[in-house]
Amino acid sequence: MVKFLKVNKAVVMLNGRYAGRKGVIVRSFDDGTRDRPYGHCLVVGISKYPKKVIRKDSAKKTAKKSRVKAFIKLVNYNHIMPTRYTLDVDLKDVVTPDVLQSRDKKVTAAKEVKARFEERFKTGKNRWWFVLNSDMVSRTRSSEDADKEVAALHQARLLQALHDYTLDVNLKDVVISAREESEEQFRNSCFFGLH
Repeated sequence: MVKFLKVNKAVVMLNGRYAGRKGVIVRSFDDGTRDRPYGHCLVVGISKYPKKVIRKDSAKKTAKKSRVKAFIKLVNYNHIMPTRYTLDVDLKDVVTPDVLQSRDKKVTAAKEVKARFEERFKTGKNRWWFVLNSDMVSRTRSSEDADKEVAALHQARLLQALHDYTLDVNLKDVVISAREESEEQFRNSCFFGLH
């Protein structure tokens, strides 16, 4: 079997707290270990993505929006989806399986990973890595196509609302006319019944 879950392969988390987040494989355990007798890997990823920075933001606000939060996790192969991308960042010296043994080691390793990711973000390398997956889908289309799509959606909603309103008005007219007819029939029957 071909091994395609290699080191530095970008993956998308499928289950758990970080579902939908991007990660990168630091080390893979194809045959498993004694604790985890199944194929798994050590993944480092982004749990909190940087926000969009605009020109009028101050330096302080830009620095705050450029923050990244990282996570370190051992993940079953079934719970990740590999992508065709690789991330050329060296994290082997920072993140090892021993890091997960104690909370202090994990926190310090996560801070180091965070620093490396933020440095990578500020240099402008691997822009795709720092964009949330749902934002990537909307940014792949051109702005004109997106505007046309939004306009078409608004037009469809207006037509649907207009159709619902006319249908509602027509139904009210039918109900009112039926009620008037039944009242008239009732009056006529009462009137004829008295004579």
